[in-house]
Amino acid sequence: MGLVKISTVVPLAPGSGDDTMTKYVVRRWDEIYLWMRFFARNCLPPPYDVSVAPPRPDLCNVFNAAKMCISPLTIICTRSEEGRHMLRSSVSVQHYIAQLWILVGNIRGNVLPGDPGTTSDGLVPMMRSTFALTNYVCVSESEDPDKIILPLSNYIHAAGGVKPVVITLLKYIRRITRDAVGVEEPRSWTTCDENVKQLHIYTVGLHYSFQFLETISRQDASCRVQLIRQGSIRTVVDAINQISPRILVQANEELDFDPQMGLAGRQNVLWSGYSYIASAILDAEDGVTAVCQAINAGLLQTLAKAVVCPAHANRRDHPPRGCMGGIELLFLLATFFHIRQGRRLYFLTLVYRAKCSYGKT
Repeated sequence: MGLVKISTVVPLAPGSGDDTMTKYVVRRWDEIYLWMRFFARNCLPPPYDVSVAPPRPDLCNVFNAAKMCISPLTIICTRSEEGRHMLRSSVSVQHYIAQLWILVGNIRGNVLPGDPGTTSDGLVPMMRSTFALTNYVCVSESEDPDKIILPLSNYIHAAGGVKPVVITLLKYIRRITRDAVGVEEPRSWTTCDENVKQLHIYTVGLHYSFQFLETISRQDASCRVQLIRQGSIRTVVDAINQISPRILVQANEELDFDPQMGLAGRQNVLWSGYSYIASAILDAEDGVTAVCQAINAGLLQTLAKAVVCPAHANRRDHPPRGCMGGIELLFLLATFFHIRQGRRLYFLTLVYRAKCSYGKT
């Protein structure tokens, strides 16, 4: 139990390398996991009705219980390849994660019972963003192709089925977007600025949420249909529209070329969203519905604003036009509709001139 508590205060530094603490958590996982499940079962509300009081609130408040139940997962997920494989291969662990993911998604507001309020950024927004990576790891491909992982259906079943997964995921995207947009304007665009760090955490959460979205859409036909039905393309376009003015900021070369917080990484968040939209259109049985949802949501306007990279930040991760895979479809759509709109305007002009000429004669 002491190790579980220690893991809640260890800073989660970027990077995937194992450290001593992480290795110890992985080695003692069976013992730690028992305590995590104990606190989740006794000190957290039910996942599908968070208004119900926990069975044993006297043992630990919800704030501390949530930290102890989630922090060890975040540590091994970000720092340990062995830990990530465990998330992909254990039925019990995936069920535990899926239930916690549903619970966090159903929490209203950003303050948990027992929150001391000592930090400006609430625990709930941070959990939403960090959980996005943990969730994506569960359904992503293994780093070692020889290792066996669980099928996507296991995670979907653990979370209660296709519809709860889809509704919860879109809820996460909307709330993480809201959290990111709500970050105050940084006083100085440097890697040390707290608002820059906070914005980075939220945008990374969006990035992995988009990747999780594309993964379940590609691998499960039922998820793909339900996502379109629930307005997933509209949700992603709205998120890109709201977040792009906040992250496509040309600040300075030190920040813009930073390997974690740099402009290329920030722009990659948007590209992961575009990648989902393209795959959803390509894979949809009713492609017309998917295209209409994208156009009506403002995709064409978003492409014009969010794809442009500021002048001096020319080290971009995305490939040139013609080599973008599915995303190329979005540019073709934009070209088609712009040409179509131009022809329509030309035709209306001819009609107007004809009417004017007719009126004069």
